[in-house]
Amino acid sequence: MDSDDEKNPAIVIDNGSSFIKSGFSGEVEPSSCFRTCVGYPKYSHGDIGFYFGKEAENNKDNLKINYPIKQGIITNYDDMEIIWGHIFTSELKVDPEEHNVLLTQQLMCPKEEKEKKAQIMFETFNVKGLCLGYTPDLSLYAAGISTGISIDLGGDSTQISAIKDGCPVPFRFDKIYYGGNEVNDYLFRLLNFNNKMISTSKHKLCIEDIKEKSCYVALDYDEEFKSVEPFDYQLPDNNNLILEEERIRAPEIIFKPSLIGKDDEFGLSNICNNLIEKCIDIKKDLYNRIFLSGGNSMFQGLPERLEREIKSLALESLQEEVRVIHNSFDAKSSAFIGGAIFSNTSLLKEVSITKEMYEENGSSIIYKIKDPYSFK
Repeated sequence: MDSDDEKNPAIVIDNGSSFIKSGFSGEVEPSSCFRTCVGYPKYSHGDIGFYFGKEAENNKDNLKINYPIKQGIITNYDDMEIIWGHIFTSELKVDPEEHNVLLTQQLMCPKEEKEKKAQIMFETFNVKGLCLGYTPDLSLYAAGISTGISIDLGGDSTQISAIKDGCPVPFRFDKIYYGGNEVNDYLFRLLNFNNKMISTSKHKLCIEDIKEKSCYVALDYDEEFKSVEPFDYQLPDNNNLILEEERIRAPEIIFKPSLIGKDDEFGLSNICNNLIEKCIDIKKDLYNRIFLSGGNSMFQGLPERLEREIKSLALESLQEEVRVIHNSFDAKSSAFIGGAIFSNTSLLKEVSITKEMYEENGSSIIYKIKDPYSFK
């Protein structure tokens, strides 16, 4: 990096449906992480103050709360502009005009979103430069893997991408439109159905904590179902909640989406294996490097179950090659970490849009430079 880059490092913002993470190039973890939401006072007297993340959700009775990203796609740009502004001024405490910015985006990102991101970053925040990076690719980049399958299990979608020598393999990617939020909802339904939990806002707020502390993926679901060890969880009202088969039933939707009515969807193992089978020339390498990331990848037993199922689907000659890689220490922040590593190299400038380029060409400039998806 040159001296200006060292003084004003690139800003990295990972735009997740559930959580938004931000920080600077070269960092090993995000400086800021909060729920991707903004709260507006229902009754305003004078200046309007905005609330973000947990602070907004904890004051939901007095606020109108918006969640501007659905299934990885931005649905409300006004809200996102407010959230990005909060990140710059309050979370990172920087002047965006002095920095390059890397924003993450999901596979199958609409053309409108790419153009709108450029417009907001250059016209509202006057950033020096902008790079758009795809979350599965950045996650693989964080792991130091140049060829492999990246599976990013997010809050309300799962992205799967085949990558060869740092570049996406054309037409070898997929996106599943359910994720950790659907696991939460299914767990809540199961507990209500079994009369273990009542439908109150306070109880529903803690469902994610219940999931994270009690749920796990069974290696053999039918066998494990017979002998699930009970888990005792204390609710906010000090009542005890005993979870039994719900512990494995909720995350089972990752492998059996039919449990939540998605009868036309394949489970994760089948989708991953079908994708690898289409990459004939690098099939062996892809089976050997199946990388898991994202908050919904944190279930104990998930890597082992996925590896076991893919082995059963693969050709016998390739079964011993199957290896699922998962680093639980940074799985939730893999896309951010990959972005922080990538933006700390000279490659960032090669795939970035500068302010001058934008002023000359407008938002359409994003289609006239090398796609950051290729990292070359």
